[in-house]
Amino acid sequence: MQEKAHGEGTIDPGALQGLSGYVYNILLAAGVIIAVIVATALGIQFMIGGAEGQAKVKEMLVPFIIGCVIVFGGFGLWKVAVTIGNNLEGAGPAPTFDFTGRNCPGCGEEVVPIRDVTDGRYECPKCGAPM
Repeated sequence: MQEKAHGEGTIDPGALQGLSGYVYNILLAAGVIIAVIVATALGIQFMIGGAEGQAKVKEMLVPFIIGCVIVFGGFGLWKVAVTIGNNLEGAGPAPTFDFTGRNCPGCGEEVVPIRDVTDGRYECPKCGAPM
């Protein structure tokens, strides 16, 4: 068993993912509830108020809509970032490409293999021979 210095430790990815999902769901639910309450209050004010009250509600609607777009757009970006992060977790390093010229076994010319075939190999751009 290794002893760890004070303040050092490891992070369990499963626990972090669970906590992140929990916080996401709680905050999203709170945002939806608040948006519904505010929209209901604005709707009631619009129906009950006279011309002046309706004008006030219309003025308040623009910041409400902008706020909803910011809040729910932020949650959407959070979900996209988490999804991309989870997909990249096991992806490994990006492939490297060799851009030096080689002699093609098919046509014998020195070419740079540029067409990537479905099995991950390269072909000669002139004759199509695998390289």
